Parts: sequence; C-alpha cells; structure tokens
Amino acid sequence: MLTDPTQRQISPHIAATLLTIPRPDLTAGNAQIVDALKVGCPGYAVMRSLMMGFRALLKQSPPAPGTAARQSPRTVSALHRWMACARATGIVLIQNFESRLQGDILAVEAAVIEPWSNGPVEGQVNRLKTIKRQMYGRAGVELLRARLIPLSP
Repeated sequence: MLTDPTQRQISPHIAATLLTIPRPDLTAGNAQIVDALKVGCPGYAVMRSLMMGFRALLKQSPPAPGTAARQSPRTVSALHRWMACARATGIVLIQNFESRLQGDILAVEAAVIEPWSNGPVEGQVNRLKTIKRQMYGRAGVELLRARLIPLSP
C-alpha cells in the first residue's frame, strides 16, 4: 500500500474537495495530499487560495442587526476584488466560476451582505426528496405522511 501522496494518483473529486477545506480541518493524510498537489501543480495553490478567500467571504459574520446591512461596501468590495483576482488567474475553471457569479451578481452580493440563508429550507427539501426516493413505488400518500410527520408525544 502506498502511503506517500506523491506516489499515488489523486482523483479529481478528492482534489476539488480538498480545495475548500481549511488547513486546521484537514487530517494529516489530507494535509500531505494538499502539500503534494501544491508542489506538483502550482495552479492548485492559486485555486486553493482563491477558494479559501471565497469561503471566508461567505462565512464571515453578517452585519449586526440595526446596522446598514445593505450599505456594507467592505464585503461587497472584497467580493469584487476576489472576482478580479479570479479573472486574472488564467485558470479556465476559476474564470468560468467567476463569470457564473457575475451573471447573477445581485444575488451573490446579497449572499455576502445579508444575514439570511436558505440553507435550512434546502436541507428540508433535500430530506423530503430523499424520503420520497426511498419510498418510490412502494407506498402512497399515507406512508409518505407517516414518514414526514413525526408522532406527537
């Protein structure tokens, strides 16, 4: 079994996933893989840096209630600086990602500056679809209702 990350082939899926995980959250093995990818592919280091920057834009604390959330030029200007850096990389995948963001820039800016998230709603929709797939063709509405509405104590 090969334990040296430079001696084995890393799948594109793993490499892409490791772009978005902060260094403190990486296991020792994944940290070795990231280091090997940075050495073997200088573009990987650039992509990782950009993805960490984008993640930080989305993860930062929203403005405090009562403050002018819509007038937060610091985060919007940081987003536009990030997009300019992404355009300048010369890495086609990053440039494509940036152009998709540019296509819906108002929504992206709102995601950066607004305190709201549709994550919980999307989680419930995903849960419903998973249950529906599990039961597809096996039952009708009554079983679906029984699975979705928990029993009251």
